[in-house]
Parts: sequence; structure tokens; C-alpha cells
Amino acid sequence: MLRLALHDALTFDATTRIGGPNGSIRMEREQGHAGNEGLQAMVDRLEGLRKDLGGDMSFADLLHLGAAVAAEMIGGGRVAFRPGRKDKKACPPRGRLPDSDSAGSLEAVGRRAGLSIRQTVALAGYHPFAGAWGQAEAFEKKWKSAPSCMGNAVYKEILKGGGSLPTALSSLARDPALKGLVEEFALDEGAWLRSYGEALSAASELGLAPEEKSASGAAFGGQLCELLDWAVPSEFSRKIAATGAVGGLVAISLYALRRRRATRLG
Repeated sequence: MLRLALHDALTFDATTRIGGPNGSIRMEREQGHAGNEGLQAMVDRLEGLRKDLGGDMSFADLLHLGAAVAAEMIGGGRVAFRPGRKDKKACPPRGRLPDSDSAGSLEAVGRRAGLSIRQTVALAGYHPFAGAWGQAEAFEKKWKSAPSCMGNAVYKEILKGGGSLPTALSSLARDPALKGLVEEFALDEGAWLRSYGEALSAASELGLAPEEKSASGAAFGGQLCELLDWAVPSEFSRKIAATGAVGGLVAISLYALRRRRATRLG
């Protein structure tokens, strides 16, 4: 869920205003871009959920809501979310996602998208928790080191110079400004979690026009508040935290099922 959402958002180019969190990652052409291996199953599940919830919300809104819920459920803290994204079919050019084997790749993507250095370094810590649904894809082999629970271990590993890290991550320690943030996040997990939540929210709104940020269907607005109040603080969320980013999908799935049952009983 987290990888799908960020790979949807981080295609944004702040100069051309092309790409971004508009749901185009659901298109077959964009699924074929390097870095998006193994994500089609999650797209299919989200499309099914969108229909179960009545089809009032865009795919992009459901995706980025799911990522916010998933991050919270695995210990990432509260992530601000506003609905209003419009789905688009036009896909961004290839090559806009980070290259695990390229030094400076992460900061180059963040800079092009218009994120701050702090936001970029904070988002880099998500890679250990991002995988493909039930698949050992090339992405996981290159990026993934530890699943399930949000933590700052990746920043500690960067400072150690661990050889198991991909170049894109290990190179964060070579730039003094970036290394300072890596050191901060390695020492203070709370600072990283707060920064991560802010960065995830910022990425989910890249390129959105003011009217998109404020617009939301009345039905979805009510569903959003109900879902967040129900899923995130609940005992249920703590019980399934070990499922990692899949937690957001599970939460929304059960929420949709509950709504359908309530409708039938009513």
C-alpha cells in the first residue's frame, strides 16, 4: 500500500506539473514502469473496494487514504489526509522513480517533485516496509531489509555503512546536509515518525490544485471520518499491525464489509 501510494505520488514534476497522486499508477502502462513490479494485485483489490464503498471516491483518494491508515497502523503516527484527488489515465514518463543502484537517486526524485530535503530523507525510511503482495519481486530484493513495524533501524544502518543497503540509501550519508538528518532520525525515532507522517501527507498532495484539496463528496467525507475513527485507534488495528502495510487494505476491506452488512440489515 505504501509503495503503491508513493510511487503514484513521486512521479510528480514540480516544473511541468505532470504526474503526481492522481491514480494513474492503476493503468497497465504505468504498472510496467521499473519499480512497480508486483503492484497490480493491490490495484485490483483497491478497485474492488472502491466499488464496495459505493464508487463515490476516486481511486487516488482511496489509495492515499489507505496509505495513511496503513502507516498509522504500523506505528507511523497520525497522517493528515484530505480527499479531493481526481483520477487521471495519462501516465508520466518512465524513469521518475528512485533507482536503488544510483547514488543521489532519492534526493533527485524529491527535488524534482518539490519536496523538502527533510521530507525526502524521512520518506527514504519507508523502504524496509514496502513490498509486493505475497511476492518476492525485484523491488523487495533491492530495497527491503525488515518488515512489519515502523522503526528507524534503516538510518542506523546507513550510519554504520552496512553493505546490505542499496546505493540510493547508503549514499545519504555522503552529503553533510543529508547525513545530519540521517543522524537525527537514527537518534530520535519520534522525530522521524513525525517527519514521516508530514512527508507522506505532503507527497499525497503534490500538484493538487486548491479546489482539489478542499473538494470532497459529502458521502466520502462522512466515510472518511467514520473510517479513521473506527480503524486507527481500535484494538483491531493493533492486532493486525504485524501485517505491515497490508493493514490499511485490511482495515478498509473490513470497513467496506461492515457498511454493506449494515445496509442490508437496515
